[in-house]
Amino acid sequence: MCRKPGILVVGSFVMDIIVSTGRMPGAGETVIDGLSFHTAPGGKGANQAAQAARLGARVSMVGKTGRDLFGDQLVESAARAGVDISAVLRAEDVSSGIGNIILEVSPGKTTENRIIVVPGANMKLSVNEIKFVAEIISQYDMLMLQLEIPMEVNEAAASFAYERGVPVMLNPAPAAQLPDSLLSKLTYISPNEHEAASLTGIEIKRKGVSVDMDAVKAAAEALLAKGVGNVI
Repeated sequence: MCRKPGILVVGSFVMDIIVSTGRMPGAGETVIDGLSFHTAPGGKGANQAAQAARLGARVSMVGKTGRDLFGDQLVESAARAGVDISAVLRAEDVSSGIGNIILEVSPGKTTENRIIVVPGANMKLSVNEIKFVAEIISQYDMLMLQLEIPMEVNEAAASFAYERGVPVMLNPAPAAQLPDSLLSKLTYISPNEHEAASLTGIEIKRKGVSVDMDAVKAAAEALLAKGVGNVI
């Protein structure tokens, strides 16, 4: 029997609150044009953890939610996917992270979105609270990170893994400037074209389905030069 790979995710929980409407209200206006409403548990960290667990890995999650209804639902959703949530922390004084997504659906069925993210408890996760990761990281085959938690937490977690020879993978989303000290500890980084441009200053242009592969290679080489092991 093959051993299940062990993955530790340090990252975010976000409840998406999704409203679709036929017309976006103006300032101070109320419209009764709502078409649908639903919620969807996620967050880039929780999504990584859930998908890895569904693919058969042994996954543990470190993160923080509020002690509220959304927090309960976010943690329960991860657990249902097979994620070990025993190290998830709950904040008493701040809400869980939410993403307020408003979709404006026009008669021609084109859709525009407006999104407000309230990070909430995600940004209250501290380096001190994840110091225990240094003691357990050797039990895992990979550490997975994203950028919806404080940068210093990502840096600390990456350092714990790097010092113990555990591969580190970062999804650099949402786009942000990253210190070379973090990049040099990454085994894998997986930016899209916008994130790659933010990290390297190299614009990757598209024309239809074609992509400027010379720019892709230049961006990858720039990240490799900063010490990243592999660029996806």
